[in-house]
Amino acid sequence: MADDSELDYIRTFVGEVMTGYTIKQYSETRNISLINDTQRGLIYPGEILTFNDVYYVSRYKLKLEDTTEAALTAGIKLLVAGAKKYNRRLTGPTQVASMTHIRIVSGTKAYEVGTTKKWNIDINIDITWSVS
Repeated sequence: MADDSELDYIRTFVGEVMTGYTIKQYSETRNISLINDTQRGLIYPGEILTFNDVYYVSRYKLKLEDTTEAALTAGIKLLVAGAKKYNRRLTGPTQVASMTHIRIVSGTKAYEVGTTKKWNIDINIDITWSVS
C-alpha cells in the first residue's frame, strides 16, 4: 500500500468499503463541499483515547454527505459491514499491519441541508494501532 499516514490508511479503507463514495482526508481538503461528488466523505485527524507500550486507540470523525437519507443509510451499512470484514480478516478491505482493529462507535443525528437538500451525518470511528 502506497499510503504513508494514518489518515491515508483510513481513507483507503473507507473508500474500499463505501463503494460509490469519494473519500478525502483532511490534509487533502478541509471542506467536504470541495469534493466533487454527490456521495462524499471527509476524514478528520484523530485524537488519542488511550495507549500503552503495545498499542494506542485513536478516534476519527468521518463526515458523510449523500443525496438522500436512504442512500446515506446504505452507505453507513457498507461501512459497518466493511469494518466487520476487516476485523475478521475476511476477503475485502486491504489489511494494514499497524491498523489492527476498527470500531464504529457513534454518530450524530442525520440532517438535511435546506438549500442543497443533501443529507449529512458525522460518524466516529475508533482505530486500534499497533506500536511495533
